[in-house]
Amino acid sequence: MKDWMEKLREVVDASSCAAVGRKIGYSRVAISHIYHGRYGANTDRIKAAFLEANGDGPDCPHLGQAISPAECADYRSGPMPTSDPTRFKRWTACQACPLNPDRKRTSNA
Repeated sequence: MKDWMEKLREVVDASSCAAVGRKIGYSRVAISHIYHGRYGANTDRIKAAFLEANGDGPDCPHLGQAISPAECADYRSGPMPTSDPTRFKRWTACQACPLNPDRKRTSNA
């Protein structure tokens, strides 16, 4: 797994400090200072927020790639999409996914 700072730099390079800050609830300035190695305070909370939104989450069996824990939770707990067949297939896969902690287990008794 990549170091979280390496992942932060990739995400900022692909978007901006402002976009990353908005996504995780921190200011552009805080993200910029972390990016440039000048943030003087403890980064544990920012790290946790960043990894929740962008971290290497589970490998989604349906998509075949890693997704963030937040994205996984959003899809599996969201309402059933009825107007988009692609989203419906993904939602259906999420309901039966072995990584879904809310999955309804069937008993073989």
